[in-house]
Amino acid sequence: MLWTSIGHTLCTYGALSADGTRLFVPYVSPGRASGVAMFDITDPSHPRLLDGYRLARGPDRT
Repeated sequence: MLWTSIGHTLCTYGALSADGTRLFVPYVSPGRASGVAMFDITDPSHPRLLDGYRLARGPDRT
């Protein structure tokens, strides 16, 4: 799956769980946080954020 983030030039890739009830979406905020958000999509018209996993910030590249 491929989405274009609103207001950003980056594209975001998502993944579904094997049973199709969870959607995992990575996010990147340059200079801030990055991570993966997990949504419950058992009711696709009302996705619900279940958890977020923040990733450690990597080394700055110059």
